[in-house]
Amino acid sequence: MARSLERLVRAKVLEERPGEVYAFRTAAQREEVLSSLTETRKRRLHRRLAEVVEVLGPDAQGEELWVKELSLHFHLGGQDLRSFEYNCRLFELTRHAGRIGEAREALERALEAIRRLPPEQKAPREQEREVLLRLGEVLAEAGELRRSEERLMEAFTMFLPNEPHEVIQLAIARTHMHQGRILEARRRVRALAPAPHDTSPPSSAVEAAGLLAEAAIAMGELDEGLSWARRALHFAEGLPDHGLLGDSCRRLGEYYLHELDEAERARALFQRALRLFEEEGDDLRRVRLELPLAELEFLRGRTEEGFRRLGTVARWGEERGAHLLHAQALLRESHHALTTGELERSERSLAKARGLVPPENGPSFEVHYALLDGRHAHRRGDHARARTHLARAEELARTGGHTGYLVEVLLARAEAEIARGDLAQARRSLDEAHQLGVPRHDQRVRWTELSHAAPPQEGSEEPKG
Repeated sequence: MARSLERLVRAKVLEERPGEVYAFRTAAQREEVLSSLTETRKRRLHRRLAEVVEVLGPDAQGEELWVKELSLHFHLGGQDLRSFEYNCRLFELTRHAGRIGEAREALERALEAIRRLPPEQKAPREQEREVLLRLGEVLAEAGELRRSEERLMEAFTMFLPNEPHEVIQLAIARTHMHQGRILEARRRVRALAPAPHDTSPPSSAVEAAGLLAEAAIAMGELDEGLSWARRALHFAEGLPDHGLLGDSCRRLGEYYLHELDEAERARALFQRALRLFEEEGDDLRRVRLELPLAELEFLRGRTEEGFRRLGTVARWGEERGAHLLHAQALLRESHHALTTGELERSERSLAKARGLVPPENGPSFEVHYALLDGRHAHRRGDHARARTHLARAEELARTGGHTGYLVEVLLARAEAEIARGDLAQARRSLDEAHQLGVPRHDQRVRWTELSHAAPPQEGSEEPKG
């Protein structure tokens, strides 16, 4: 081998690097050599490399790089049992670090490997089901919500009638929440939530209570949302799962977020959640918490700090393939840039978000895109396009039962109607928004401002409250 390596170095095919490492001098040379090998020869080489790397064990670069190398060589070498084993290990390492793109690739290789096994080596049904479940979850974080739902439903069909299925039901409900399919998510988890007499429900019931809180708040049922959020936090206090406790703090904090007199309570809950996520080393949850923290800064009038936090989330999501989180940060940036009069910045952020998570991934993204498109068209003076986009956003918000989105659409519609001089129609839009509750402080400020421009018609009674 030494003589062969020397010949290749002299021929300028390989170069020697520190630590007795040899590498191709250029990528083109590497591809030329690989293309000259038969598939059988390639598989044999990958198997031999995997065996050598496994015997050598992790070097100074650490366990993760060692596991990654083995996961690739065993997979390309057609050794499917070993490929499955090491790709599952790689998933755990990369998912915990929040590297969503790498975690997804590892699970896709694991699923391919387990399905290539011959009948005599066939893995238990539970193993394939677990891979499908975890792949569905990580695809959601990658912004591929339709594929996420497909994988999760595939996993769901592999549960027998008498098997516990809380985990898969919660995973499907979380994807539905990301998609904006609020009613479906609520129906799926309602039976899992703690009963009124429960004193120490399992973690699955606490997670269900948290999702019911999110769903109720999204639908404008604020009292019910607050009740579920408080119950989830109360029960999570008695469980050892710090991630679940942190999520419960975050959810209750998000309820309080848009009330000026509750801002400090929201901040305290977010700070507690942050400490819990840092103790767990959960980077994904920690960075996701930056979204409501940014909203808190905007609420306090600290605009630059709010944009800085959103930029941090966007960069982190971009680097790690967490496209869902990246898109969510961009949509918030687009919304706030409109508020500060930065139309071109708002349009750029919206275009990036649409490229990361196309609208077909769910009504939540469709309504966001249509709403912002309508507001952009209004600012550009294109009233016809503004009406078209806002009508589409309104249809989606009504169909999905999402009160928060619908109020935002009604306020945008009222703004456009005032600009066209249609004050009567603007008043009707504002009155409907008022009847829905106008749940957020920033929405109430806009409602008041617009109401001055489109006051109640003579003879009608101005809404109270």
